[in-house]
Amino acid sequence: MIEIEKKIIFHNNSSLHYYISPWDSDIFGYKVLNIDKLICEDDAEDLIFIIEKLENFCKQEDVKVIVWKMESTNSDLISLLQDKEYKYIEMSVVPYINPQLIDERKYMGYCFANVRKAEIKDIRQVKRIARLSFKDDRFHKDSNFENTKADERYSRWVENSFRDGEDIYLITYENNIAGFFILKIYHEEKYAAMRLGCISPEYQGKKLGLNINANIILKLREDGINLLDSPISISNLGIFNLYVSMGFKFKEQKICFHKWLEKSGNVKTLNDVS
Repeated sequence: MIEIEKKIIFHNNSSLHYYISPWDSDIFGYKVLNIDKLICEDDAEDLIFIIEKLENFCKQEDVKVIVWKMESTNSDLISLLQDKEYKYIEMSVVPYINPQLIDERKYMGYCFANVRKAEIKDIRQVKRIARLSFKDDRFHKDSNFENTKADERYSRWVENSFRDGEDIYLITYENNIAGFFILKIYHEEKYAAMRLGCISPEYQGKKLGLNINANIILKLREDGINLLDSPISISNLGIFNLYVSMGFKFKEQKICFHKWLEKSGNVKTLNDVS
């Protein structure tokens, strides 16, 4: 598992938590910085100070792009970022469900194709499906990212997840792997996160997404899991409508911004960045 080094900018009672993403930076060939958390008491001067200090750090470290996801209700921050040339990319929500409260009989009715866990022999094909299937994500929406590298990001995600022991469920149709979903389970918390999933383009429209999700939720029900969630782009109407039909509720509406930076010049060291 890749370790990340988180950093914090402090100012008065405010703080910004961030990290340079090692996996995205490796895929794209330049530094990609992600905002992890902002704590700020609605002070515009604090916000401006923190953002300017962040960008100064980015120039010093030759960060090429900043990725900032925030609550959609934070209108002051959204306006400020737009003023500072951050580009709106997408809005996302987090569907969630309690597997213990589902209509088990109804869910079993969704299951007509075989679902099983991936084995090492399957990974090459699963990586191919991942490489072909994600064309409406935030990396493809931002034309500054190279599409082939964005495709490779999802392929690498499959490989890393399998290596790290996460559960990868496959659905087969006509004796072929038709799709996959990656699940990370936290047994002590009785919680599961759907981290990545898709149905291969040639098998879409056959209710296989409904099938594999139902199978997974029924399995989580057996295992005593009482919360499953999965962040999705609001523009992905197919999966959004699928989750609605399955009884999911929604939380954590967020907006994603990207800002692309120039190479640095002479910038002073930020001694208060830890």
